Amino acid sequence: MHRVARLAPTLVAAASIGLLAGATTTPTAAGPSAPDQVPAVTTYVRVDTWRDRPWALTPGRYGDVADVSSGPDGRRFVLDAFHEAVHVLDADGTPRSVWRIPDLGQDVSPSRLDVGADGALRILSTSCERCRPSARLDVTAADGTPDWAIFTAERYVDVGVRPDGRIYLARAAESDVHGPSAVDVLDAGGQYLETVKPPEMDTPIRLDVARDGTVYVLHEIVIPPTPNPGGGGPRPPPGPSAWGAVDGPRQAAAPVAGVIVLAPDHTYVETVPFEFGIDVAVGPAGVFVARYGQVFALREPEPITPLRGQRWTGRVSLDVPPGGGVLGGLSHCHFQGLVAFPEPAVRPAPHALAGALDRPPLEGPVYPLRVAAGASATVLQGRFSISGARPGVEYRTRATEPQSAQHWTLAGDLAGQMGVCGRAQEAGWAWDVAQDGGATFTMDASCVTRRPDDAFPEWTACLDGLWDGDVVTRLGAMDADGGRIAVLDVGGGGVVVLDASGAIVAHWPIAPDGAGAAAGPVAPPSDIALFGDRIYLAEQGLARIDVRGLDGHRIAAWPTLDSPIAASVGPDGDVFVLGRGGWAFRHAPDGALKAQWSVPDRTLQARDIAVADDGRVLVPYTDIDRTSGGTIAKIVQAGVWVFEPRAVPPPEPVPGPGACAARPDKRAAPGRIPLGRTVDVTLEVEGTCPATATPVQIAIVFDTSRSMSWGYAMEAAQRSVLQTLTRLDARSVEVALVTFADAPTLALPLSRDLVAVARHVSALVGMGDTQMAGGIELAVRNLTGPARDPAARPMLLIVTDANPKDQTLAALEAARAAGIDLAALVFQGGQEADEAFVSLFEGQGGRILFDPPSWALADFADALVQARPQDGLFETVTVVDRIPANMRYVPGSARPAAVFDAPANTLTWALRGVPAAPTLRLTYRLEPLEVGTWPTNVEAAADYRDATGAVGRLVFPVPEVTVYAPERFAAYLPLALREACVRQARPVDVVLVIDASVSMADPAAAGAAGTKLDAARTAARAFVRLLGLPADRVGVVAFNETARRLTGLTGDLAGVDAALDRLSPEPGTRIDAGLAEARRVLAADGRAGAQSAIVVLTDGLQNGPLPPVLDEAAAAKAAGAVVYAIGLGPDVDDGLMRAVASSPAHFIPSPTAADLAAIYARVSTRLVCGGG
Repeated sequence: MHRVARLAPTLVAAASIGLLAGATTTPTAAGPSAPDQVPAVTTYVRVDTWRDRPWALTPGRYGDVADVSSGPDGRRFVLDAFHEAVHVLDADGTPRSVWRIPDLGQDVSPSRLDVGADGALRILSTSCERCRPSARLDVTAADGTPDWAIFTAERYVDVGVRPDGRIYLARAAESDVHGPSAVDVLDAGGQYLETVKPPEMDTPIRLDVARDGTVYVLHEIVIPPTPNPGGGGPRPPPGPSAWGAVDGPRQAAAPVAGVIVLAPDHTYVETVPFEFGIDVAVGPAGVFVARYGQVFALREPEPITPLRGQRWTGRVSLDVPPGGGVLGGLSHCHFQGLVAFPEPAVRPAPHALAGALDRPPLEGPVYPLRVAAGASATVLQGRFSISGARPGVEYRTRATEPQSAQHWTLAGDLAGQMGVCGRAQEAGWAWDVAQDGGATFTMDASCVTRRPDDAFPEWTACLDGLWDGDVVTRLGAMDADGGRIAVLDVGGGGVVVLDASGAIVAHWPIAPDGAGAAAGPVAPPSDIALFGDRIYLAEQGLARIDVRGLDGHRIAAWPTLDSPIAASVGPDGDVFVLGRGGWAFRHAPDGALKAQWSVPDRTLQARDIAVADDGRVLVPYTDIDRTSGGTIAKIVQAGVWVFEPRAVPPPEPVPGPGACAARPDKRAAPGRIPLGRTVDVTLEVEGTCPATATPVQIAIVFDTSRSMSWGYAMEAAQRSVLQTLTRLDARSVEVALVTFADAPTLALPLSRDLVAVARHVSALVGMGDTQMAGGIELAVRNLTGPARDPAARPMLLIVTDANPKDQTLAALEAARAAGIDLAALVFQGGQEADEAFVSLFEGQGGRILFDPPSWALADFADALVQARPQDGLFETVTVVDRIPANMRYVPGSARPAAVFDAPANTLTWALRGVPAAPTLRLTYRLEPLEVGTWPTNVEAAADYRDATGAVGRLVFPVPEVTVYAPERFAAYLPLALREACVRQARPVDVVLVIDASVSMADPAAAGAAGTKLDAARTAARAFVRLLGLPADRVGVVAFNETARRLTGLTGDLAGVDAALDRLSPEPGTRIDAGLAEARRVLAADGRAGAQSAIVVLTDGLQNGPLPPVLDEAAAAKAAGAVVYAIGLGPDVDDGLMRAVASSPAHFIPSPTAADLAAIYARVSTRLVCGGG
């Protein structure tokens, strides 16, 4: 979760440690401190949200490379089975175009293609509807124009084309019409000619045809099924070929797996043995065969590139182009694309990779888990599923799409992604990502992988076997900096440090064996951060950051205001912490608090934190529909919040451990108004107080029977328990571990050393029977014995596949009679849970979570300890806002009501019992009295006593408002709906940028049923219909507080209409965000020969600084886009919008919503007629 490179290479060493209460220290070398290097800040504000980037079919981005073939002119054609498309590349490999294979239908997938001497493509698609194989053969031009197609019930697996146009089809199953598996031959028009089946052929799986007509057939030996008793007998030997016998009698040898060579007249020549082959190809460079991840010249025993040191692998589809060399289409979870061997006769053959991954589709982010940042950002996604048709697709937490790590520019452009080979079950996913020195690192449960680029890993370091005894590695997090990688092993209870080559340079336990009880509570960290020679461990269960040296010695430990779920280090050495309550904090290396702020929506799940080289902070988030039940839930929304620092007055005093955190904010909107209008002023205070949790003693009753080793149950159970342990507060929670199989075992008595519990859990293996009752009884004895704490709530947490082989009712009843609460994590990886046990357990009041996904475990862990945030924020708070003399308070406008002191020009609110939610919000209106840029207050401050009894003072920032003398401009109305013109030949790529702020929900006119947004939507629909779709293309961007791309450039009218239907009003008017997103649309999808245009509509004033608006407009115009600006109604900043437009004539005021249709029509006329 870290950076590509630090801005400042100097390591930061704290001059003093322990400024916060509760910090522990050890001597450390003095050095420059972070506060001396960077200005102090006290808050961060959201400036962007990366979300909903749409997917577009793009040349050179592949979902699943199924085959590759070259045309007579050297162009390369790559078949993408996942996207059902063909990518067209120049002879040098430059992607040029992509087109979809039309009308394939459901359950039909393109599998192979070959290009004939005529340049036409023969595309083979296959289906297995109701287990009845079928195939379809399409013949198309190089641009995708269909010629003809045939359908058949045969199981064809490959297609090849002879120079004279004859088509060869490898059939891998017996045919009702043509007999056993063989090669069927069609004429150039698709009419059946003959079946080729020499006795030496068993089951053909691939074939290719040379320019002289020689046929090369790769076949495999299929073991026949065992015959039914009493009939059938063994499989007869292959019969004579359908084309007749060769000259003279011959004795056919038993089939041998390999490549069968057939002469141009289809006579058998030879079989070249080759086992485990997956493709064959022939061309000027020779005959080549492939295994998985290997390419061989036919008859050579060794591959043309040795496996040792080879940085590519995967399913290979071969092509030998007419211009020389060898091509391989590669399909692998790491990479999709081509491997080219320009000199295949050289040993080892030099090679190069070219391609880009488009599965999962490059969009979103859909399901972000973790983020790393530096000069760019990498977002690690979890696995998910896609259902429905675009643009109305739905995403769920079902692992059908592979994992990926997306690359984002800091400007918010989704630039690409690399594949991550995670398994379907969560326990087998990659769980963290890091950046350093241009390389990306990913981490799964036991291994760390270095990726220097988007192709294949350079190395993988697996860290099993490092710890004494039976302790098993279960990696939880990692970070990278300065050529080192620090890895947190939650299962092993330690930290491992690697160098840039993947070699282990240090590993040490977080708490040495036996040290837990003596040293007090010990919690497994939830995250790790690395900077220079310091490692920062985020200990969620102790609400602190533990600072270690690279060798593990403790430098310091300092508390955090909220339990840290994630940590990262900025380029200057400051430590950034994401708390479980949705607050983020910036600390100096010694722990001194420098900034605090909350995420925009604390009901969403913030997952990680990272700091970019430019100082901005990235926080990925997800919104999972928890009401859907089960492990497969709808992903409602997801993205990455982007924050940047703002200097505001610091709180007095800085909150200490155990106090509430609060952040004041003040804003004035609109930020630019004409003289005579009013501005809305809003003061807000959001905050959180430490969560409360009841003391609890938990006995984990862990099923170690043999059935837990089936499927993924044990691995998933261990990961879930480890994740739960990281969230428990070791200061108020004790945990015991009981295992059961044939007999129960007390693995660990009640302890606050949760690291020791994690180590024991990670070492468990499944064997024996499922005798659960004894495990429950032993756990009850431990909870009710001498270690019983009367102040703590006792609980059993049963971890099992819920298939006990004994009677558990009496044991569960005894637990409930002893006042012990019941909960269970049930894993069905090997078998389904016994419904009778589930009913019994729930009947005793037990709570069960089945196959818990990671997103559900946080709530589950909190429920175990009944943790919840405090409801209150302030016992009392008094807010005084002093208004400048050149501003007039609008009487009675304060909400809630405030006391206005006219002589002092102050507003005062005195409030009691202020809750933490919702946010405290105070509003009123001001009327500026003179032109200029003015502060909206002299000072605003809040004096408070928080819910913990701590007192303090918050000082609000001072927003400014720009007041200008109103101007009046004539509107060019009425306008003809369409001016006569001769349409220019140049097509148009236009992005409609539409204001979707709350004010657009106002009525379009007095008494009108529709809103201004409805009028804009209707006018935009008419505009689109005046263009020439699909030759012209339209994109749609909505903006309010942020911008959202509703569709990229498309010629699909229905798609544009659907995008316009999704316009919905939300607060804010960030014109700059809308323009920036429009620029990204044009940059991503715009055509070189098209006229680029942006049409931006707004009814209000920019909420935020004005320079970014002008900068974005200038950038769009510099990139060649014509920018039209439409101002709706009287509240538009005409001067700003005139500057946004390409010229004063490109700014068109619209006095009313009724004028929009005519204005959009005028714009469309100018675009299509070439007026620009």
